[in-house]
Amino acid sequence: MSDRFLQADEVAVGATVYLVQDTPDGPEPMAWCERREQGFTGLLLGDVVVASLQWPNDGRRLVTQRPTPAELPKPEPKPAPAESWVNASWLVLDTETTGLTDAGIVELGAVVMRQGRVLTHRSALYNPGKPIEPGAAGVHGITDAMVAHRPRITDKDPRSGRLPAEGLDTLAAEYDCRALVGYNLIHFDLPILRRELGPRFVELEAGIGPTVDPLVVVRMDGVGARWSGKGRHKLTAVAARFGLDTPEPAMKSQAHRAVWDCVLAGRVLWHLREHLPTDEAGVRSLMAVEGERQCKELDAYWAARGQR
Repeated sequence: MSDRFLQADEVAVGATVYLVQDTPDGPEPMAWCERREQGFTGLLLGDVVVASLQWPNDGRRLVTQRPTPAELPKPEPKPAPAESWVNASWLVLDTETTGLTDAGIVELGAVVMRQGRVLTHRSALYNPGKPIEPGAAGVHGITDAMVAHRPRITDKDPRSGRLPAEGLDTLAAEYDCRALVGYNLIHFDLPILRRELGPRFVELEAGIGPTVDPLVVVRMDGVGARWSGKGRHKLTAVAARFGLDTPEPAMKSQAHRAVWDCVLAGRVLWHLREHLPTDEAGVRSLMAVEGERQCKELDAYWAARGQR
């Protein structure tokens, strides 16, 4: 509680004092005490007369009105907003590749998440048609031998008869996904997915809703732009920072494998959702503006170190 007290002589005779909580829907008043004329020299709190009252210390403000609650402004009822992309299902994607340059996909993971929870997941290994660079294999643990007899990502699945892009389209439609999500999706995975999966994926991307990249959110001012330390913006480090790296039931929690990285990306985005617009147009604009700004900053950073 506060160390400040409301004294009876601070309240006009006949007035009622309200505690008012400011909310997104407007002020919410609650009658607290009153001062009457008929023989009362103090404040009436319910049926008890007191000389003073200790101010609450919970952020509510005091408003004095004469004489009834009807005179206080009441919040206008707001229509329930249509479901935004935030609370809808997300299709979260991640690729593991042969390397960073001229990359081929060796694993594609897809997870459907809603409000931070996993609804379903898919993953598959693919033969990229080129060697996996040792550095990449050292990160994700996928070797040439593991994918030597796997299909190409441009081949139809022998069981379903569908191309991978068609499988993603079916998955998104089944769960009514309203956003495409992935960590570093905009600048790394999307160009590869468009090239490897072709027009069908481009159609999916255009029709599913906004593309939302948690890494762009993490690097925003007011979120993680000022974090210090090496690797501070890496997915596993961000998930650990927020305590979001607990194992998922019935799923292998292996860092740098596509499905688990999808789960972490979806959890991080759900954790940081308050930093984003809830409308599609707003989040698309933010992703475009912030993504371009951050890309330029990174290019300038590496250029200053002679690495670009």
